[in-house]
Amino acid sequence: MAENKVNWNTVLVVLIIGVVGVLLLNNSGVLTGNTSLSCYDSDYVSGGSREGDIYVKGYVNPRGANLSYYDSCVLGTSRMQVQRCIGTSCFIAEKYCLSGSATTASTFYGTCARGCDSGKCVR
Repeated sequence: MAENKVNWNTVLVVLIIGVVGVLLLNNSGVLTGNTSLSCYDSDYVSGGSREGDIYVKGYVNPRGANLSYYDSCVLGTSRMQVQRCIGTSCFIAEKYCLSGSATTASTFYGTCARGCDSGKCVR
């Protein structure tokens, strides 16, 4: 009787491909984020501003970082993080991948016409 042998190299490759696919694909199966520099920006907008979509709470994960940097709402020049705000001292702190760097995230501070709530501008 022939013995069935498992090719563990093939199993490992299939497992790695599956994990990478889950990390890079959203629920609709479309590649999301700016992965061109190995710095991942979850709300990156192709052809849009470098900062991403201010109406989506996103995050940035630079290559080699063990943590993510999340978009947030901040107040005034102190940039104190708050859950929500509105008015002239209310800003969105939009994280993005610094152009030309795979390991550096930066922050764009912008205004939200209708206020900021939970790290995204109110539509």
